[in-house]
Amino acid sequence: MKAIQKLLSVLLVLMVTLPMAAQSERTIKRKVAIGRFSNETQYAKGMFYDKENDPMRKQAMDILSAKLAASEKFILLEREDLNVLVAEGGASINKIGADYIILGSITEFGRKTEGEQRVFSSTKTQTVEAGVSIRLVDVSTGMIIYSDEAKGYAETSTKQTMGLGGTA
Repeated sequence: MKAIQKLLSVLLVLMVTLPMAAQSERTIKRKVAIGRFSNETQYAKGMFYDKENDPMRKQAMDILSAKLAASEKFILLEREDLNVLVAEGGASINKIGADYIILGSITEFGRKTEGEQRVFSSTKTQTVEAGVSIRLVDVSTGMIIYSDEAKGYAETSTKQTMGLGGTA
């Protein structure tokens, strides 16, 4: 998940800085909603896989939402759990239309573990690789304002000697 978090952070920075680079310092906060964010990888897609409740998709959306909210550059609108908000607020809830919608997917995800066992010591390295693709679309025109892909990896290693040490 750290790799996806890093990738989404990089994409957020690019999405925020590139469109606003041509504008003056005083900007208007745009209303943004995260639309479809899907898991297009084969990771953890077994016989009982439920596309609607994919935890990796939800975690990626939550990370992106948190990063967008923390940037304070956008008015972020909830779309994923809108039915929960309507159930809680009733028919009186005011729905606001978005200026832009973010569409994206997790395009790569993989994990590997490598290790070496010796007489008195052992080493273990875990590597996670991830890739995401994201688009910012103008709701009124359907025009893609910004599109990018990013890939990254995270790695952790441990070493044990005589049974003492950490685990990866």
